[in-house]
Amino acid sequence: MKKQLILSGVLALISFGANAQYYHQGRYYNQNNYAQPKYLQPQRYTAQPIYTETPQSEYYLRPYLGISYAYSMADFDDEITIFEDENYKIFDDHLQSLSFSAGLKFHPNFAIELSYQKSNKAKGSSNYSYIGTGVTDNANFKTEADLQTFAVDLVASTPISDSCMLLGSAGVGYYKLKYSGTYSDVYSSSSGTSYETDKASESDSKVGFRVGVGAEYFMTNNLALRGLARLNLINTKGSEIIDEYHGTKMDDWGKLNHTIDFNLGLFYYF
Repeated sequence: MKKQLILSGVLALISFGANAQYYHQGRYYNQNNYAQPKYLQPQRYTAQPIYTETPQSEYYLRPYLGISYAYSMADFDDEITIFEDENYKIFDDHLQSLSFSAGLKFHPNFAIELSYQKSNKAKGSSNYSYIGTGVTDNANFKTEADLQTFAVDLVASTPISDSCMLLGSAGVGYYKLKYSGTYSDVYSSSSGTSYETDKASESDSKVGFRVGVGAEYFMTNNLALRGLARLNLINTKGSEIIDEYHGTKMDDWGKLNHTIDFNLGLFYYF
């Protein structure tokens, strides 16, 4: 009998301790006024930034790939002088390009990037007409130009929000310009009509510096939309054309001084 009383007392103490522990837990009351323990209470959701750059160790390496569209404004020395009093521009000053990039972030704020860019064939033209007493002269200039670029850049980045980075870049590019032109002329007088056609094709390569500034918006932790404006200092040599009969002279035909690129692309970070 005594053992039964002792056992009953121990069980009562255990039950009392469990109830006291339950009572002291954080509780809230639902609509039915029933108390529930803290681990069943609704938890507040804290939004996490889309993009995080927290290195998991002292070594930080993050490769990435990108593809971009570029619209370029080109500065050609392409004015041709006819009879020493009229100038005509014969190159199209606007290029459109597609570029492919591969890079490696070796620090949360720095990356090394390789890229290849190829433009379309920009076509330009200009016409000259002269009508005199018993004489007509019609000349036409047609040109094509395309630009290829191989480049390496150092890209610096700094966050300006949870999902947006401000970018700056500086690097070196190898630029290869190919250009061609066709000159045709129809000259008529009382003695008859003459036709003249000349063609020229040249290429020039140059190593130049380039700098850029832009921003990158991370739609997910891996996929980013990048916009970048870049100045390319090219300064190709060009060539010389002289037509003594028409007084046509152009010392730097095909000389490209620089381009300004406006890039928009998608980049995937591994």
